[in-house]
Amino acid sequence: MPQAPEVTITEPTAALTDRYGGPEAGEILARLQDPDMADVKAIVSWRGVVVNGDVCLVELALSYLKLIQEESCGRCGPCRIGVDVMRELLEKLAAGEVGEDGAEDMVAKIRYIAESIEDSAWCGIANTIRDPILALLDLGAEHFAAHAAGLTCPASTTHGWVAAPCRATCPSNVDCASYIFQALEEHPHLATTIVKRDNPLPAIIGRTCPHPCETNCTLAQIGQPVAINNIKRWAADRAEGLADDRCASGCMTDPIAGASAEIVEAAGGAALIAGAPHEVGELTTAQLSQRPVEVTCRLDDKQAACGKKVAIIGAGPAGLSAGFYLARRGYRPTIFEDLPVPGGMVHVGIPEYRLPRHVIHREAELIEQEGVEIRYSTRVGRDISWDDLQNEFDATFVSIGAHLGRPLGIPGEDLPGAMDAIDFLRRVALHEPVDIGDDVLILGGGNSAMDAARTAVRLGAKNVQVVYRRTKNEMPANAWEIEEAEEEGVVFHYLAAPMECKGEDGVTGLVCQQMELGEPDESGRRRPVPTDMAPFVLTADSIIYAVGQKPDFDPFKSDEQIQLNKWGYMEVDPRTLMTTKPGVFVGGDAVSGGGTIIEAINAGKVAAKYIDKYLRGEPVVEDLEDKTRRIAILLGAQKSWEKLADTVDYGTRVPMPMVAPEVRKTNFEATELGYTLEQVTTEADRCLRCHRPILVAT
Repeated sequence: MPQAPEVTITEPTAALTDRYGGPEAGEILARLQDPDMADVKAIVSWRGVVVNGDVCLVELALSYLKLIQEESCGRCGPCRIGVDVMRELLEKLAAGEVGEDGAEDMVAKIRYIAESIEDSAWCGIANTIRDPILALLDLGAEHFAAHAAGLTCPASTTHGWVAAPCRATCPSNVDCASYIFQALEEHPHLATTIVKRDNPLPAIIGRTCPHPCETNCTLAQIGQPVAINNIKRWAADRAEGLADDRCASGCMTDPIAGASAEIVEAAGGAALIAGAPHEVGELTTAQLSQRPVEVTCRLDDKQAACGKKVAIIGAGPAGLSAGFYLARRGYRPTIFEDLPVPGGMVHVGIPEYRLPRHVIHREAELIEQEGVEIRYSTRVGRDISWDDLQNEFDATFVSIGAHLGRPLGIPGEDLPGAMDAIDFLRRVALHEPVDIGDDVLILGGGNSAMDAARTAVRLGAKNVQVVYRRTKNEMPANAWEIEEAEEEGVVFHYLAAPMECKGEDGVTGLVCQQMELGEPDESGRRRPVPTDMAPFVLTADSIIYAVGQKPDFDPFKSDEQIQLNKWGYMEVDPRTLMTTKPGVFVGGDAVSGGGTIIEAINAGKVAAKYIDKYLRGEPVVEDLEDKTRRIAILLGAQKSWEKLADTVDYGTRVPMPMVAPEVRKTNFEATELGYTLEQVTTEADRCLRCHRPILVAT
């Protein structure tokens, strides 16, 4: 059969709706001319179509409908049936089988079905289908006619993904809407399986994440975003055996009845399949993108890469994440951890009242069950040299964490009683003796400062005060952390800058300068500038400063192949995380200097992918999957909101049950109690499931 010409559009063209927000078409087209986007021929998304090269729009339409069908849950008829009918019509048109009514009638039917599906489908998988399909029909009218006349085109390479405002905002792109739906169905294991495709530490994250996903939830428009993180914690606690009510929604007598050996293995074994009765069956029928991460490399496949050895330095969230995803790919990585416990900075930097230690140990244990070896109390540079490590292992991931505090840079900071928050929290976490007295000053406005202040309260300090040089509005700490500290009796001094630690044999006070806010600095916050008021002194038995942290790169500085940047960090490809030394990758706090846990988890996931490519001898360059996710954000996925109806009741956010302040401040027991089954289903039912499909062709 003769081929249709590939080119039907002679220059880059975009047909994009603005009803979901996002950049203008011209801005998108200009961005696609940049070198990193040179291979992108077309984009089909919830906003419409962008054509940037030689591509067959008929094949794109078929590929997009295939993506919709693959990602559909099949629950609603418009999506399940309507999309299938549309696909059949397109396939006939593409093959030139237009029938007696002709191509125009067939195209009209496709157009009608697309508009009808949008008006009746449940969620964004299908109710965003109109704009891309109609744009393809309009832009490719000549091409559709050519196919109807019997001509064909070769298919392009494509990758599909389903974004959402929450998912595109999450640093690790966790599929929030899908796991929320499974929580609503009382399927904690399925929900956790979905989470673990992009985050292997859901119970840790469920207690510690600042959840930027909720900031961009569509319901944030009314000030009531879905409590995404609380829902994740509920599911993970039950899937991982951390909750007492694992059978609240029903349990099976034989939890693995009807499940294949592969499903049992993928789910983590029979002990973990004990939730809602239908979950095991659902594992076999769920969309491929929601099933357990596939083990892609087995030793019996005789693939050379599978037998290669990978070292991971640090058992923090980045290291544990890399270990999990490497194990899922078929490797058996070894993690070298300086501490005697798992978690890295998560263990020694986050107080136990926020993150109980048994949660960290449980999730580390589950990762070890995947085939990851963790060697505790083993420091690279002390117990094993960097050179020996490089000789023994084929690839290395450096995820050492930011364990060093930054100095204050004021007189007296070396006096006894003055210490950085990183050291203070570490000593408390490892149950080492620490004497702070009654009057404690905390310097700084971030989460570490809040952790130090609330820890000091629990250690018995009678007067805990936070000193911060800006106002409350500029504090980088999570708003709820500040509020909970205030509830526990912590006093805040704003617009006060430390000048000197006073004392002789130990600190007795802190000299402060009153400040006021001036022009914004490079961070976007207004810069504090001194007033003409005289300095004042605050009494103190201890001064704990939380003004920043950094990693220790000493073990690697002698390696001439590893280049450091002007800040003393390893030079790294931001897309693949490989350093200037082939086979050595770096991520987490070792790159950011102190980012969020979910950012570190994503770094481990990304590193595992590109380590696998390196060991297979493939080019270590950004792949189409990661580029597709970047393009979704470029199109505006993070805030792809529709205006909410004034006449609809979207419900009120279910608050996290908390221990009363007067009780919780006396001990290190968990302050957040977690959702009940009733609470989680009520909250999950508020989710609008704002899926945003995207297909990229190269």
